[in-house]
Amino acid sequence: MTSSANDGRDESVLERARTRESFRARVAVALGVLCFMIVWRVSSGAATLRVDPRTMKMTQRFFERFETDDEGAAKAANAVENERRRALSSARVRSLDAALRALPEMGEALDFLADARRVRDKKNPCWTRRDGDVVCLPYFYILGGWQCGGEELGEALGRSSDDVVTVAAPHFWNEHTKPMTSYASLWRSASASGASDIVGDASPGSLATTWSESIRFHRVFNDDVGRCWRRCQQFSNEFDDGAAASEAEENNRRGTALASPRRRCVDGVDGDGASAGCIAEANRNDPFEERGGHGLSLPHLISAVYRGESPRFIVVAMEPGERLRKAFYFYEHYKKRYGASEEGFATYAREMMGNFNRCVAEHPVKGCVNRFETYGASFEHVFYHADALIKSMYAPFLETWLEVFPRESFLVVRAEDLWSQNQTIAVEVIKRIVSHLKIDDEDGAVARRALSARSFDSAPSGEMDARIRDELDAFYAPFNSNLADLVGDAAFLWRDVLHQTGEENEHIRARARAGASRTVSAGVEIDRGAVEIHAARL
Repeated sequence: MTSSANDGRDESVLERARTRESFRARVAVALGVLCFMIVWRVSSGAATLRVDPRTMKMTQRFFERFETDDEGAAKAANAVENERRRALSSARVRSLDAALRALPEMGEALDFLADARRVRDKKNPCWTRRDGDVVCLPYFYILGGWQCGGEELGEALGRSSDDVVTVAAPHFWNEHTKPMTSYASLWRSASASGASDIVGDASPGSLATTWSESIRFHRVFNDDVGRCWRRCQQFSNEFDDGAAASEAEENNRRGTALASPRRRCVDGVDGDGASAGCIAEANRNDPFEERGGHGLSLPHLISAVYRGESPRFIVVAMEPGERLRKAFYFYEHYKKRYGASEEGFATYAREMMGNFNRCVAEHPVKGCVNRFETYGASFEHVFYHADALIKSMYAPFLETWLEVFPRESFLVVRAEDLWSQNQTIAVEVIKRIVSHLKIDDEDGAVARRALSARSFDSAPSGEMDARIRDELDAFYAPFNSNLADLVGDAAFLWRDVLHQTGEENEHIRARARAGASRTVSAGVEIDRGAVEIHAARL
């Protein structure tokens, strides 16, 4: 009995010992697994953690580590495509740089970032120069158009978020007298700001590639005309036949042998090759694009200075006829010449449309859009060179921008929607702008603040005369159609604004998606088939 009892007790002790050993083993395994998980999680977390050094706000995309094979392959393909685009862009920038350097006084801007290194931990484009100075350029541009509220949009965005700073209307790129160093100084705050902070340039004159906005690219022409004009001042402004001199009579005689000697020197005499005039002389050294000229403009220079990196662009476009009317009443010189009335506006609009159509009858549309006043004295003498009429055309300008920068860098919105009194419409446009700029706005607070900060009167002052309204509609129709194709949205036909009808939106979108595309040098796919304003003339 005693032996059996002892055996039972020994067996019990052994069982408890085995249980303890098993428990310890399970605990050891659990602790090992736990330690492994902690180490793995920390290493994975460190790889996917993002910290804003200014705000110390942390964001993490942990599940990027669990990509499927398809997702991983897609990312790898995207990486290869991005590398291809960078290579193409780099080659294109080298070629573009050489073309721009052939023009006078371009070196200061092109050399500004020579050998500079991109600051990689900033969303805003900044570079460290050879002297150690950090310089920045705008992350985004509000390009225009004129009288569409671009500056006001910039101010609203600046008030909407501490991460956004905008400067209204520096107009550096389209004014040839300003140095790059002074422009860069506007954005110095960005060099010391947080990783997610951005700065923007709201210069509404930047969209247009017209002559008046592109003198930086035509200094030779500008200088030649200036020298010729000064030389012509030695001649008399009296008529050879003794007729009384007056501005009206001088205008009637321009381009003929009956003009004053001074005017004949400046304008030339039509049909007289020996008396070409200042503009014809200047065009010999700076010919039109269709005659072998360089065809370079503001987007080309921006691309070269940014070394192939693409900023974000916002275009605000108002119905062209109404934008023209706003410009007419905004600028005193139009009201002074034609009268501050709807009758005066109609007279002005008809005169400008007639002059532009006269240009198109002789020259390509693109040329008339971009170099109207350089086609000869008769076009140079048109009051303010039909400038306001041309700046409502939008599509030819946007086409040039899209030939240089990727389509996804652009957001085009209607002024009527952005500044709508219907807040549901307006806030949707602002949300698109905020998203396009990649501003963190998960709760919509930035969009709401931008909405409340809006301040622009886009509403027309009364109804436009029906007859001139119809004439303007017909004149701008091909340009609006082209813009709708480029953007892929029939809203840019402005049928709702013009009280027209037509279900063309899906048709427009389909053409934008399925049109014949081509790859431009930066690797950007755009619909060339949609670029057909008066195609017979292009």
